[in-house]
Amino acid sequence: MEFFSSLVTLLLLVLRLFSVSTTTFAENDTITPSDVLRDNISTDYTVLLVSKQKVFGLGFFTRRTDSSSNNRYLGIFTAYGPIAWVANRCNPIQDSSSGSLSIDKRGNLVLYSGHNDDKRVVVWSTNSSKQAAKPLFQLLDNGNLVLRDEEDANTTNYLWESFDYPTDSLLPGMKLGWDLKRGLNRRLSSWNNSFDSCDGDLITYGIEFDEQHHTYPQLIVRVGSAILYRQGMWDAISSNQNSSYEFVQNDDEVYYSLKNKSMVSILVLQDDGSVSRWEGSTEDREQWSISATTPVDQCDSYGFCGANSQCVLSIKHGPMCQCLEGFKPKNQEEWNPDNPQEWNPESWSEGCESLYSLASCHEEEKEEFHEYVGLRVPDTKNSWLSKANNGSECKSKCSSNCSCMAYSFIYSESNVSVVLENTNCVLWFGDLFDIRQLPSGDGGGQNTHIRIPSSKIESRTDPNREEKAKEKAKVKVKRVVMIIIVLRLFCVSTTTFAVVHNDTIRSTDVLRDHNSINAFLVSKTLLVSKEGRFAVGFFNPTGGFFNHRYLGIWYNNITSYSDVVWVANRCEPIIVTSGLLSIDNRGNLVLFSEENNSKREIVWSTNSSKQAAKPLVQLLDNGNLVLRDEKDDNTTNYLWESFDYPTDSLLPGMKLGWDLRRGLNRRLSSWKSSDDPCHGNFTYGIEFDEELHTYPQLIARNGTAIFYRQGMWDSISSSQNSGYEFVYNDDEVFYIQNNKSMISRIVMKDDGSIEHQDWRENLYSLIWPGDQCDSYGFCGANSQCNVTDITQDYGICYCLKGFKQKNQEQWSEGCERLYSPASCHDEEKEEFREYLGMRVPDTKNSLVSKSNNASECESKCLTNCSCMAYSFTYTESNVFVADTVCVLWFGDLFDIRQLPSGGGGGQTTHIRIPNSKIGRHTFLVT
Repeated sequence: MEFFSSLVTLLLLVLRLFSVSTTTFAENDTITPSDVLRDNISTDYTVLLVSKQKVFGLGFFTRRTDSSSNNRYLGIFTAYGPIAWVANRCNPIQDSSSGSLSIDKRGNLVLYSGHNDDKRVVVWSTNSSKQAAKPLFQLLDNGNLVLRDEEDANTTNYLWESFDYPTDSLLPGMKLGWDLKRGLNRRLSSWNNSFDSCDGDLITYGIEFDEQHHTYPQLIVRVGSAILYRQGMWDAISSNQNSSYEFVQNDDEVYYSLKNKSMVSILVLQDDGSVSRWEGSTEDREQWSISATTPVDQCDSYGFCGANSQCVLSIKHGPMCQCLEGFKPKNQEEWNPDNPQEWNPESWSEGCESLYSLASCHEEEKEEFHEYVGLRVPDTKNSWLSKANNGSECKSKCSSNCSCMAYSFIYSESNVSVVLENTNCVLWFGDLFDIRQLPSGDGGGQNTHIRIPSSKIESRTDPNREEKAKEKAKVKVKRVVMIIIVLRLFCVSTTTFAVVHNDTIRSTDVLRDHNSINAFLVSKTLLVSKEGRFAVGFFNPTGGFFNHRYLGIWYNNITSYSDVVWVANRCEPIIVTSGLLSIDNRGNLVLFSEENNSKREIVWSTNSSKQAAKPLVQLLDNGNLVLRDEKDDNTTNYLWESFDYPTDSLLPGMKLGWDLRRGLNRRLSSWKSSDDPCHGNFTYGIEFDEELHTYPQLIARNGTAIFYRQGMWDSISSSQNSGYEFVYNDDEVFYIQNNKSMISRIVMKDDGSIEHQDWRENLYSLIWPGDQCDSYGFCGANSQCNVTDITQDYGICYCLKGFKQKNQEQWSEGCERLYSPASCHDEEKEEFREYLGMRVPDTKNSLVSKSNNASECESKCLTNCSCMAYSFTYTESNVFVADTVCVLWFGDLFDIRQLPSGGGGGQTTHIRIPNSKIGRHTFLVT
């Protein structure tokens, strides 16, 4: 009893968890299919499971904002630390309901609300795609709730685990980061506030990196899309010697983890964006405290000192900004190096610029790097990972690239567990951002070598340096003015194509786009596919900046800038300088900008993680630019392909959708405008929730808002002549047009319209906008939109059978039930209304299940009182679905439309009619 009293005191003082700390305890650590665990709503939290060593508990809890709030959550917690995980974090069990937990017939753990079994509603479920012969859920002593097969001798072969879906806390043994095989990103998201576990303003904390561009991973805290705080992997690991953090990066995983499980250390992302580290011991429950919180000071604020500078914490003056060696402040008016107290921090947001202009950087004897010890390394957004045997080799890699501004070589230390595969040299390009000097003595940070402009070495005493720079600037201005005068002589931008017979690039080839007046007025073709269908080359969009050049793919001999189907450097044009395309020594295709045939900068690269013995880049006749190994007999074994990274166009043979093994989402994104190929506001792609088993659908968004939705069935069935297919299995979910003989594309345009273009037939047909029924949710919930029926007097919206219009003046509120549902388990009184040729309801609240026939699918819906509709997918020649032929809908049915008759589109959907209606003689449909 004395132990329990002290336990309650800790919970009250440290965690502020509850206003009344009453608890119901349990002894078991497992749940089997025969168990039904129920909540005791009279207590503040009910413990359902306790791990073997009694370190963690799983149960129901309430966080009270006031005495009237009884919202219940299912969570994992310790008796001496924060709540570590919440299942139904945004969907609490409401005040008057009671929760229960059990394993369903598919072997998933399901959380229900409701007092009686016949009125239970599913609140949350594990939704594992793998089914166990004898399912068992267990709460482990590391706080992980796992699903495994009791008949499997390997007790660590988990079919589902809570560690894969963290909330706001990182526990020992939990991986923060990416499972690249499954496309799973484990990141923390804060509670909305101290009483609401939902993820609110979406404050997140996780590992970010660009796999395609080989950037080095880093820990980022964001508020929405804005970076609040950044932590380099080295200082995140090295400064936590006692906690034994580790960082692992390989082809399968990139993660940050705490491996020492004898010390309970929990990282918690707070609702204000700070990250707190709670520490305690499993042996001494009363020694529990917050050991550290970040951000610590102003130097931790992202980009506080701007570019090419470092933030140093001074005991006397507080945070100080210092330019890196060889740089000067951009804004010197408010900066006084002799009196640091007088400088204005706001003036440092512009950062620093080079003291000297860069000369040729290939004279290594004139190169100089300044070593900075114990730094939080620069933002790795513009970094590159490479392999080096030692620091000298890493330095040489940086020296040989004129755009490389810094390097750091990763060496192993006894207190640091860094597991990297072939990536121990990090190079930085462009401006260096968000650097800080970490406090001495804590073992944090990394030694970073920053390049000093080579001109500085020879020009420190050159009295004519400034005059020479001014003269060069005058010459550049004259050249630009001359180009503008010549360009204004032309009122039409012409496009010409060189006679090119090659479809491949080998390691010995260097393809150039020469910088000349004509180069700004023509599209320069570099490669043409074997049958002459597609071309790769440089272009600049008509109406855009005359000196902005892009590398793109287009249908050969269709001479319009608007018919470019793919762009490599879509957000980073080559400006004024010439473009150059070649294969580097790692076997990647690299696009450079080149000035005066000497100074090169990397603009874009394929960045394949797999290296070919004899690399070959080839443009195929389907428009796919591929990288493969010429020594590989399998010519379709691509190491990289442009079809994996679409821009605004979907070509025949291109997959629109997900490669679930690699976590790759292929979707279209519009150009920003007709003369700017950078990402615009509009996207078009397949969306679904793999964890919750919702059925995939095609969605068009303007930012985050949905404006058009296309069911997979109507998008396929209505396009039989075009050879469209939909494939859905454990590895892939995609939509494809397999008729490669067509000269066509689907394009997401910069105004949000989606167009199907067929140049062979000279047809341009709009997919969206079509009619009012194509506007997402036009008729609201539980109604359908129909533009083919003009005989009715209610316009184009009408309620589904068994529903009535909520608001007679507007349809946006949709329809509601005519009758309150009674018990739904009397199957003799159940009724489904069949709707033919429909665009099925929004599948956001759907569940995909396996059924042998339509009767079995109907039975699945009947046995669940929350199921409002079902549809059984019968196999067609152009639909490939693995074990997912029954789709069930729950809750309100949204965005339904009747597709035009005769088009062959849509799907037969069976919608449940409230059973109270059955037996009445008359029924009114409004």
